[in-house]
Amino acid sequence: MKRNKRFLVIIVILSSIIGFFLFAKIQGGDFLSELGPLIAAYRAIQNEYIEKVEPSQLMQGAIKGMIESLEDPYSHWMNAEVYQEMKQEKEGEFGGVGIQITIEDNFLTIISPLEGTPASKVGLEPKDRIIKINEESAEKIT
Repeated sequence: MKRNKRFLVIIVILSSIIGFFLFAKIQGGDFLSELGPLIAAYRAIQNEYIEKVEPSQLMQGAIKGMIESLEDPYSHWMNAEVYQEMKQEKEGEFGGVGIQITIEDNFLTIISPLEGTPASKVGLEPKDRIIKINEESAEKIT
């Protein structure tokens, strides 16, 4: 099972890289020249860093950094394993209170209540924080 997950991560990364270069080719040469610092950093880490670093770790870090640079609370990086878990969860039946959530300032924060669900019926709104679940602090839940 662990081998399958590693294989899936490698496939996702390779697909991203191939897609990236195909996009770059379509966009023109200027886009590729902007990759110089990224490639230089990658090579420096691979050649000079004291410990061996997996290429997939560096690629995932680069992608995560690009997404974080957007400073968009609704854009997040998911590795292949987390994505598969989320996909499996969404394929099942929905239950619960009916909210989309994110983590903001170490608290579960409502993005939006889903229409017609218990959350919308009791008046939960975007940016509301969930501070307790079953009388236990919800702070720092991940």
